[in-house]
Order: sequence, then C-alpha cells, then structure tokens
Amino acid sequence: MMARMNGAIVGHGRDPHARPIAVFDSGVGGLTVLHELLVRLPREDFIYLGDTARFPYGQRSPEEIERFAAEIAEELLHRQAKLLVVACNSATSAALPSLSARMRQTTLGVDVMGVVRPEALRAVAATRSGRIGLLATPTTVASGAYEQAVAAVDPHVALYAVPCPTLASIIQAGEQFDEQAVATVRAACEPLRRAGVDTVILGCTHYPLISPMLQRTLGPEVALITSGAALARQVEHALSTRELRNPRSEGEGEYRFLCTGDVDAFRELGVSKRSHDRGPDGLRPTTIEPGFVRAATGSALISIGGTRVICTAAAQETVPRWMAGKGKGWVTAEYAMLPASTGDRKPRDIAKGRPDGRSVEIQRLIGRSLRGVVDFKALGERTIYLDCDVLEADGGTRCAAITGAYVALALACACLRDKGKLTESPLTGSVAAVSCGIVDGQPRLDLDYGEDSNAEVDANVVMTGDGGLVEVQATAERTPLSRAHLDELLVLAAGGIETLRELQALAIAQATVAA
Repeated sequence: MMARMNGAIVGHGRDPHARPIAVFDSGVGGLTVLHELLVRLPREDFIYLGDTARFPYGQRSPEEIERFAAEIAEELLHRQAKLLVVACNSATSAALPSLSARMRQTTLGVDVMGVVRPEALRAVAATRSGRIGLLATPTTVASGAYEQAVAAVDPHVALYAVPCPTLASIIQAGEQFDEQAVATVRAACEPLRRAGVDTVILGCTHYPLISPMLQRTLGPEVALITSGAALARQVEHALSTRELRNPRSEGEGEYRFLCTGDVDAFRELGVSKRSHDRGPDGLRPTTIEPGFVRAATGSALISIGGTRVICTAAAQETVPRWMAGKGKGWVTAEYAMLPASTGDRKPRDIAKGRPDGRSVEIQRLIGRSLRGVVDFKALGERTIYLDCDVLEADGGTRCAAITGAYVALALACACLRDKGKLTESPLTGSVAAVSCGIVDGQPRLDLDYGEDSNAEVDANVVMTGDGGLVEVQATAERTPLSRAHLDELLVLAAGGIETLRELQALAIAQATVAA
C-alpha cells in the first residue's frame, strides 16, 4: 500500500487534459527529474512516487525490477495519470518495453517516457572525442541499455561504463558530503579519467545531486549529462502531440508525493539540505581576521564557509596620469585565484600573458563597489590598490572579496591617518556584498558552489551599510526572473549584508584595539 506524503490533493474529474503526469523512482533521485518538469511545465499537475521500501533497485534482478515497475504503474493508473515518467535508470533499463506495452492497452493509451534515450542523445551530441563515460548502478550497466542507445545514435562512439554499487545508497542516506562519498566518487571517476572521456552520462537520477563533486573530480572540461532537462522537453512534445496539455491558463499546477516506505524519512530526504544546517536566509559561518598580512597598509582574511580570500590594501603617493593635478585620489582593485583554490590546478594568469575575462570582470566590480564609499578629495593625490587573492573557492568569491576589501581599505585609511598623511577618513560609509539565488524554486542567501552551479537564478548584490544599492548582478539560467522573486532576493541580501556589516565593524574595532 502506498503511503501519501504532504501535497495538495488534486481533483481531475474525467477530463484527460486535467489529469496529472506521474513520475516514479526507487527513492529521491527522481526529484531531480521532477524539478525539471516543474520548471518546463508549470501549468501541469504531478504525482511523484518514491519506492523507498524497496530501495535500491540498482543491484536487483531485471525481473524483480520489472515486477516492481508494473505494480507502481497500476497504482499510478488508478490515480488517473495521463503520462508516465520512469525517473529511474534501472527501471528504464529493465522495464520500459513491458511498461510501454501495458500502457498502450489502457483506455487513454498512456505514453511512457524513460531516462536512457534522452541522455544518450545529449551525450552523443556533446562529445567531441567520441569517448563517453557512464556512471550507473550495476543493474543498469549490466543491461546494456546505454550501449544500445548510444550505438543507435552513432555506432562510432565508444562508451566506457563504470558500475557504482553504493553511490546511490550514500546519496539516498544524505551522506553525500562525508569521506566515504568522496572516496567512492574518486574511485568511480578514475577509470573514466584514464580513458580520456570528455563526456560523462550520470546514469542514475540520484547522481545529479552530487554533480559539483563529480565535476570537480572529473575536471571542468568534462561535460556531465543528466536526463532531467532533455526528458522534460520530450514530455512537453508528447503532451503537445497528443493534445493533452493542461488547459489551465494561469497559476501553477499542483502536486502530490507518495512513497512506499517511511513518510517522514522520505520527506526529510526530499528537502535539499543546505551546508552548515542553515535556513534559506542563513549565511555560511563567516569570520574576518584583520591585519592578516603584516607588511600591508591594511589587510584582512575573510572566510565564508569554504571560501577564503586574502584582501590587502597598499597606498602609493601617485595617481593615474589622467587624474594628476586634480587634488583627488583613486582606488582600484585586482583579483586572482591561487592555482589550487578550486581543486584542479588553475593556471596563473601570468602564464597566459593576461588575466582571464572572469578575473577582469570581478576586479572591476570590486573597484566600482569600493569607490562608491570613498571621498576622492579627502583621499588626496594617492592611489590605494586593493589586491584580492582567493585561497579556497566554494562559491561567492567576488562577494567575499568586496566584503573583505572594505575592511582592508578601512584599516589602510586608519594607518594613513595615524601617520599624518590624512587629516580625515575618506570613507563615506561601508560596503559589503553577498550572493543569493533561487535553488529548487526557493530563494536562498549566500550560495555555496553546489547551490550556485544548480541554481535557476543566481545573483550578486552589493550594498552600502545604510541600505543603498551599489550593484545588482542577476542571471536567470532556465526561466525568466520575475519582479516578485527579485524583490525576495533583495530582501534576503539586505539581511545578509546587515550581518556582514556588523562583522566588518567588529574586525575594524579589533584591529584598532590591537594597534
């Protein structure tokens, strides 16, 4: 018997257009597919079923999985599904043909969509070398479904499959960030690195939940292929062809969740946990250590979660040629990432002869942000150089650099006053920055790398201490950003920046006492 989780109960009547789309998986991994469907088809209703009582499928026999899938399909037909999405790679590999045959016998003739073919099509289109990797459960690998699907698209492409017996269970248990998970990922990826693949299919719908870890292990040049977006497009096409689109003209569809196991455990697993056990409006643990570089005029080491940035301020008694003789000073910034800051070595800019485009963009942002709180006349004809070097990167490096650079600048100005080079502080206020975005449909503050890489919307907000906006950078990755969501993000950012402002003031005060 299926135990129902929270979610609105939907009345569909007999109109086939208003019936829900059904999605099932052996656990929570299929939620990655459901998420793409919700984004792509906002007017549709959905039922999601997680067969958690019989998880994992990945080491069961094809006959057993086929039987499970048939039972689930009957349950979802009873709940008036108009289309069935098999969001489980093992079930797709073992049961898709039999499910399709059974569903064609129904009155409505329900279409069945699986995850294997969309991934194979995307992988063949993405590969440049013709060498594709596959990470999947033992049952999926043994079925040969991906080999057949890839060969059907392009017989000249080579597929290197690696079975991962325990990875889905580690993710399902919520243990994807511990040492065992890291070791498991490294062991699984090593054969693919040796094979020189440039594209890797994530052949289990649980695996996208750790895509940042997989990307770091495989390298940024390797394309990761997931089923969600491609499958959502296929579902959209099927609904249009069959003329089964929901007639709802406005508003969003409703959804229900079902599971065969413990409801509370499923609910807890289905809610994406944030690093450091924080809520959507929480900052990662943040510290600012003033005076970190003793030789600098002003300096600070800022740590925000796993991101650490050294910020220094150095004063020179000159100004750019175009400002000479005007009685005003200047503030400029440079930004760089240490080679090992991201795990895989990042070549130094000097090796390429010029800074990369991202570094130039970020250092210009830092300079603009800090100049917004400086009285150039009070600074006098001198330049303060702000150097921001990323020691470790886990998301939000530009925001951390701005926040830490303000502390370094404030300490440099205080040092110049103590030396009699300034009669008053040229700072007219404080400035800080924080990232925010929409992840899994939820506005969140201070995104780490994993959240940022999977966000529907990501933004960087720079504000002064009195709440004035200096700059807002926002990018919608999948769907346009609504004004209402932008307002929510700005409210989140304002709360986070207020906390950062207090930490800045505390760091400056500590440095003053120490001096």
